[in-house]
Amino acid sequence: MKRLTVFAAFVFLAMSFSTAIHATEFLVNTATANDQKAPSVAALSGGGFVVSWADLSVSGGDTSAGAIRAQRYDVSGVAQGGEFLVNTSIANDQKTPSGAALSGGGFVITWQDLSNGVDFDIRAQRYNATGVAQGGEFLVNTTTPNNQSKPRAGALPSGGFVIVWWDFGSTSGDIQAQRYNAAGVAQGGEFLVNTTTVSFQTRPSVAGLTGGGFVVAWQDSSAGPADIRAQRYNASGAAQGAEFLVNTITTNNQENPSVAELSGGGFIITWSDNSTTSGDIRAQRYNASGVAQGGEFLVNTTTPSAQQNPRVAALTGGGFVIAWEDNSLSPDDPSGLAVRAQRYNATGAPQGSEFIINTTTANSQQNPSIAGLTGGGGDVAIVWQDLSVTGGDTSSAAIRGDIFIFNDAPTGAVIISGTAAQGQTLTADASAVADVDGLGAFTYQWQRNGVNRLGQNDLDYLLTQADVGATITVAVDYTDGGGKRESVVSAATTAVANTNDAPTGAVVISGTLMQGQSLSADASTVSDVDGLGPFSYQWKRGGSNIAGAMGTTYTLVQGDVGSTITVTISYTDGFGAAESVTSSVIGPVSNTNDAPTGTVMISGTPMQGQTLSADASTVSDVDGLGPFAFQWRRVGTDITGADATTYVLVAADAGKTIDVVVSYTDGFGTSESLTSAPTGVIAAGSTTLFSSVLPSARAGFFPGGPVITVFASVINAGSNLAQNCQINIPASSPVTLSYQETDASNVPTGIVDAPFNIAAG
Repeated sequence: MKRLTVFAAFVFLAMSFSTAIHATEFLVNTATANDQKAPSVAALSGGGFVVSWADLSVSGGDTSAGAIRAQRYDVSGVAQGGEFLVNTSIANDQKTPSGAALSGGGFVITWQDLSNGVDFDIRAQRYNATGVAQGGEFLVNTTTPNNQSKPRAGALPSGGFVIVWWDFGSTSGDIQAQRYNAAGVAQGGEFLVNTTTVSFQTRPSVAGLTGGGFVVAWQDSSAGPADIRAQRYNASGAAQGAEFLVNTITTNNQENPSVAELSGGGFIITWSDNSTTSGDIRAQRYNASGVAQGGEFLVNTTTPSAQQNPRVAALTGGGFVIAWEDNSLSPDDPSGLAVRAQRYNATGAPQGSEFIINTTTANSQQNPSIAGLTGGGGDVAIVWQDLSVTGGDTSSAAIRGDIFIFNDAPTGAVIISGTAAQGQTLTADASAVADVDGLGAFTYQWQRNGVNRLGQNDLDYLLTQADVGATITVAVDYTDGGGKRESVVSAATTAVANTNDAPTGAVVISGTLMQGQSLSADASTVSDVDGLGPFSYQWKRGGSNIAGAMGTTYTLVQGDVGSTITVTISYTDGFGAAESVTSSVIGPVSNTNDAPTGTVMISGTPMQGQTLSADASTVSDVDGLGPFAFQWRRVGTDITGADATTYVLVAADAGKTIDVVVSYTDGFGTSESLTSAPTGVIAAGSTTLFSSVLPSARAGFFPGGPVITVFASVINAGSNLAQNCQINIPASSPVTLSYQETDASNVPTGIVDAPFNIAAG
């Protein structure tokens, strides 16, 4: 569909196929009393048209009998002013008008006039483009005896016009003509058109030709049954060659011709043929030299009963349209006569089928007149006499009209090249598009699933994510040579395939980058034009997955210290593609000091003289262990020099508790220490009494025991004394003692700690 234009009187609908689209049928006449008949329509050079007709209303300035009235329309089909009376002479009857365009948008109307009360004459009146009469009406015919009737006016390329008519002045009937210039001044005198004068010649039709000449066709009865003859003239009114027979079929009557110029200077003549049925419509084309183009051809498709009274008009873009009366009583108008038409292209080929003109079908519709239009409002205006007694004129016959738009569908195809995948570029190729109506400049409109893509009007189209899954077409539009807007739409592509789009946005890690702290992953800015699926998470240490770390949060552990941390989110997009986004690397993770674990154990007898050992084998530290340092303490106070793994209890320890502190520097430089549990109270050990202090008696005691007294004497070498040392042990408990011999200098010489037992007492 090309456009829908609403006017005051019509609605136009132009389509991109070979057919005829009509506006709303309209009533032409305003005066509706009695009959309105014999309409004629003429296209105006500035666009628009004028309709004239015979008015029997006996009103509005002419009350004597028939009058000639007219109504102008602009290019849009809107009436310009009201209907107006054409004839100035109002006595008696005026009838059978015919109009033709003049240069500058004006027009001339001619008619049959009985104002002299004796015989009909031919009169005419010129008008300018605004419908103002130019001068007065004037007498056309020079020959006045007997009736002059059925005038027809034809526009000339020079801006002038020619009027032809049926003259009963001397024979049964001749065809006379008179030329005029653009100012309405007669050019020479009236002249006889027909060369053959036997019997009668009647019903003339005239059309101006390119170059200033014209052609006249008429009905000739010289050979018995009527034939159609024609004569060409140049711009000076000189006959070009002889009159010629138009019809090939000569059986029975060939009558009522109509002629129109074709583009290129040729012309077309149509007529009623009564050779085989009640009546057919036939036509013959001619080139600019008057040479028949092909043979005569049958116009009507509907053949029952009579087809008669044809009229032809040329189209601006070439070709022509023939309209006629149809008495077939076909289903689309079974009540009486109908008006039908058939369109042809410039080569004479029918375009589509014949079509009915009238929308109103009650009773008869007859006497059509047709004009090819310029200016873009439509292709042809057709008027006719309507006997329906409906639609604004219920008294008798009325004049109705309609405007038709014709169009040849463009041929050829628009081809889309390129791959139908997101991110690819498609290109429209309209090089094969052709139009017999003519091609204009192409414009492009890309479409997704048949819907226009706003702003996508270039030759190329870049497929986006929004196109995925859709089909793409492109409409190529142009205005053809006849002013019609055309559109050719390509075949649709296959559904556009998706091209995987990388996700956008970032995964952001928040939290303190320190062992023991919790990190959180924020993927709220991640988006994907292919669609997002549910997220899964994987935390990584130094780029390697951390087992089990698959939540939106992660608590940093000792193993992370010194490493970098990332988190990767994964999902499946709307087209099944696995996607992932990894955060920026953060780190390294700083350490949080961990207290050492395990216990320092002391082993050994807690007694003076005994050795204690420190065992730190169970001590561990996730931060790492360094070399151990030991410090023994007596009741929490460091014992000077006691910094080995063992410690020999001394007399000062007796009655005290001992512990040991193990110290080290961990793997992160932090000084760490663990303290053992304290021992029990240290017991006192034995007292060594040296003989060097003798002979004085020495007294000592065993821990928890009674005081003992040792008496000693020097034992000289060679002495025979059997007893030199006396030990008195009070109480009743036996004891075990040890001794060692020494020399005079108190240097041990004997067995170390030789034991012996002493009984109580």
